[in-house]
Amino acid sequence: MRGFLRLLGSLLVIGIFVVPVVLIALTLQRYPLVPENPPILFQDIEDAKALKERYDPRHMSPDVTTRVSADEAQLNTALSAALKAFPRVKGQISVDQSSVEVDGTIELPIPQAPFGRYLNLRIGFLPSSKGLDVESASVGRLPIPAGLVKPAAVFLIDQVVGPGKGAQMLQSIKSLSISGKTVTIAFRPPPTLVQDIKYAAKQAIEVAGMGTIRVYYRKLVDLGQGFGTRKVSLAEFMGPSFELARSRSAFGNPVEENRALILALAIYFGDEHFERLLGEVKAGGLEGVEPDISHVYVQNRNDWVQHFITSAGLTVAGGTAFANELGEAKEVSDTQGDEGFSFGDLAADRTGVRLGVIAAASDESARKVQRALAGHPSESVFFPPISDLPDYVTEEEFKRIYGDVNTAAYRNEVEEIDRRIARIPLYK
Repeated sequence: MRGFLRLLGSLLVIGIFVVPVVLIALTLQRYPLVPENPPILFQDIEDAKALKERYDPRHMSPDVTTRVSADEAQLNTALSAALKAFPRVKGQISVDQSSVEVDGTIELPIPQAPFGRYLNLRIGFLPSSKGLDVESASVGRLPIPAGLVKPAAVFLIDQVVGPGKGAQMLQSIKSLSISGKTVTIAFRPPPTLVQDIKYAAKQAIEVAGMGTIRVYYRKLVDLGQGFGTRKVSLAEFMGPSFELARSRSAFGNPVEENRALILALAIYFGDEHFERLLGEVKAGGLEGVEPDISHVYVQNRNDWVQHFITSAGLTVAGGTAFANELGEAKEVSDTQGDEGFSFGDLAADRTGVRLGVIAAASDESARKVQRALAGHPSESVFFPPISDLPDYVTEEEFKRIYGDVNTAAYRNEVEEIDRRIARIPLYK
């Protein structure tokens, strides 16, 4: 009996060490299933705009079943755009007459040896008149029982959106059908869909406390009121604001101070959506204040102020790829209107992204930014010369000269922008 117990104990000890190693060996792989997200091209952005207008969740009634249709290319555009905020995650959707397959790769921040660092996922869905029907699933070389996929999805959604939301979201999908390369999902949205989306977006954003953001927003308001209506450079706002950040960082966290300041700048100069997403910043006597930013410029351009600051805000909130992609998508969209594609606007966007990156990369990097921008900086300290870049390029001209956003001609322009940004000592 003792021998049996010793053997059982030995097997348990071996199992404790061996089973995790076997699971890691089966799930991690040396090569990504999806090396890159499908590119977002000119026509893709136009199609995405049309889809957004057609299926805007704000206009969906919880009492009506909406049929949402998208082809394989449109699905991949939406997936690529969604994953821009997560550079280590890649995904791709494949559609045929019998199934929809979703492939994904997560690159883990670990060494390649001995097992690899890629977590490859694959899930197949069948046409169904009763919600989602999972055909198969796997993680690496390890097959996952189809019956476990929905509970796992419910768990993940609950973590992102809130308890009970996972089951509610899945139950809102009534059917899935396939015609050629087009997938149609019958969807009856939950009553709180819009609020849930906003909550999930807010949870995904790393921000400082509202009180800290409000400190910097009040500073900007005071500066603006002091300048009145005279024409001023953005540098005149940046200097005193980063001086305050440097002072507050003496006994605090410089990364969090910079992040809060950039988000305050984004609310003041950028887009009203920032405050809607982040929370109530205009409080404590700031409720009725509406800043007049029409007289603030950088390189004599008022519009570049918003491009630059909005991109910096998006970067500290959602990440580099996310901010770059939004900037590029907006410029492509502008080719259809009166504005046209502006490489100057794109340069202002990419410069803002660079500021957002180094301002919050580390304590050392954050303090470097504070030293450079505090006091009385000139525009050249944080903004490259870009007034000679192609501007007001119409859709017809863009396609004739550059073809699309994945061509060598287009990449050459973007590389020139990045070279100019890289010449600025602050961004090295």
